[in-house]
Amino acid sequence: MGQCTGCGRTVPIFKGDRYRGYCRLCRHQARLEAGDYHTPLMPYLQALSGHHQLFLANMDRALSVMRPHGNRRGQPRSKPAAVRLTLPEDEQLELFEPPARDFTRFRTKEHAEYTAPWVLYTTQIAARLSEARGWSAEVTQRTRRGLVILMSSYPGFGRLRRSEVMPLHARQLPVERVCDVLEEIGLLIDDRAAALDLWLDRALSGLASGIRSDVLIWINELRHGTPRRRPRQERTIHAAVPYVRPLLEHWSQSYDHLREVTKDDLHESIKPLTGTPRRHTILALRSLFGCLKRRKVIFRNPAARLRPGGTLDRARVPLDQAELDLAIKRAGTPTHRIILVLAAIHALRRKAICLLTLEDVDLANRRMTVNDHTRPLDHVTARAIQEYLDYRRQRWPNTANPHLLITQQTAHETQPVSLFWVGKHFRGLPATLERLRVDRHLDEALANGADPLHLAIVFGMSDTTAVRYATAARRIMEESASRLGGELEA
Repeated sequence: MGQCTGCGRTVPIFKGDRYRGYCRLCRHQARLEAGDYHTPLMPYLQALSGHHQLFLANMDRALSVMRPHGNRRGQPRSKPAAVRLTLPEDEQLELFEPPARDFTRFRTKEHAEYTAPWVLYTTQIAARLSEARGWSAEVTQRTRRGLVILMSSYPGFGRLRRSEVMPLHARQLPVERVCDVLEEIGLLIDDRAAALDLWLDRALSGLASGIRSDVLIWINELRHGTPRRRPRQERTIHAAVPYVRPLLEHWSQSYDHLREVTKDDLHESIKPLTGTPRRHTILALRSLFGCLKRRKVIFRNPAARLRPGGTLDRARVPLDQAELDLAIKRAGTPTHRIILVLAAIHALRRKAICLLTLEDVDLANRRMTVNDHTRPLDHVTARAIQEYLDYRRQRWPNTANPHLLITQQTAHETQPVSLFWVGKHFRGLPATLERLRVDRHLDEALANGADPLHLAIVFGMSDTTAVRYATAARRIMEESASRLGGELEA
């Protein structure tokens, strides 16, 4: 302790350098005036005042910086601090559509900004989705790389269009995962054209402009519905348009609008049709002209008195043993085998196979629930499911998809597989999924005396469907009995 030469206070003083007799504060001020500091921090130290805020250790550190080339070997990677950003609720409307941004010219060394707030925020969202959906380390890393490309120059307002993100495919980046992150925080605008619209452009090409506009009115009602009519599924439109397209092309050569079509024209067009094509064509025409009459586009409905007739019961024939053996021989993967078992033993449709979840399968109690109907698991099905689960666990160990069947695409999502993917395993085979399902129903009916009640209990089908299968089985039994009787008489 001693009296300071500068301020005169009795404080601890320095005794070992040329500022002997000064306290700490006076010594610091004297060194600043003398210019004894020769460090890069000199400009910052000169700006300090006597009332500068003090900090504890590491409290004044900025957000952790993402290293563009990773940390050095042996050093732990520092986690970035949590960043919360939100879009403004009242977004400024765009006077005109801005030009699309070109991210193909992005250069990492020149344009990457790893400390930008939106880069840090989106990478945190990507890490959260990665844990929730079971993305692999490689997919997560590539997703972060794509977010750095998109968010390095993001101004903080506006949204990204999907068409701007799609060119990232050229960099081998998972565009779908990047879009999942942007959609999670509300930064994505899906500007892709609907697949149904693209299909309709091809299907309705070549029609007269008036007839085309009339058909689009009908299709819009099917897609979106009305206050009195519920919207239909897209597969209904895909099934109805091909039946009326040949008629529309024929009428386009003579008429400009469908209001010119008469009842005689309808009868002449459907006269050469028979069976199922005739029935579906009449149903589509009734729906088309009925919609135009309700919208007051036409004056009279020429299809009002057309009758499609009753439904024809399709011939249900069991599969030959050679066809079954070929389907079993082609099932060489765990995925193919489990689909074959579910269709050939449990008679599941493609949609039911797609929607089957892990919770629906109880291997311990040998039970499986399909459409709220519980059925027992046989030894063959249990073994096929166990084999597939082992394959799934080895191929996608971190997936969070709750469905039983997954693919390389759905392993990083929570959506079921597509109907097309399930059906492609039996493409080119005589034993398709539909024929395998029908054969299983007929086999059960033949084994139990064509009892419709038994079929309804085992497969959970409706009473009318059970009666149709029982009738088909009874017809097969009668034909085989008559054939056997003729052989005995001979």
